[in-house]
Amino acid sequence: MYIKMTKQRKLVLAIINESEHHLTAEEIFMEAKNRINSIAFATIYNNLNALVNEKYIARVKSPGNPDRFDKVTIPHEHVVCDYCGHIMDVHVPEIKEMLEKRLKLSLTSFSLDMHYVCDTCKQS
Repeated sequence: MYIKMTKQRKLVLAIINESEHHLTAEEIFMEAKNRINSIAFATIYNNLNALVNEKYIARVKSPGNPDRFDKVTIPHEHVVCDYCGHIMDVHVPEIKEMLEKRLKLSLTSFSLDMHYVCDTCKQS
């Protein structure tokens, strides 16, 4: 299905693409509000869902934390800091091959939860 790239969708996509981090809907809303003062949170939320559904962006779920949004849509994993919630992309394509070989299965997808303590939190 094709979605029209409205001004608001372009803005949400630009904010995500400009960021070096995996932003929450709230963080995207705050940045969007700086650019278009009249924009509503519901507009951001609805556009995030539409962009995820059309695979322009990916939703990153982390139990106990708000969803975050990722500009990288190719298959990859994430590691999450247990203290501050910082998320890093991890590209290790051989994980799928190793799992398939070990399990003797052909995986269509998988999710791997990896956690760590980031350098900033280690120093705190």
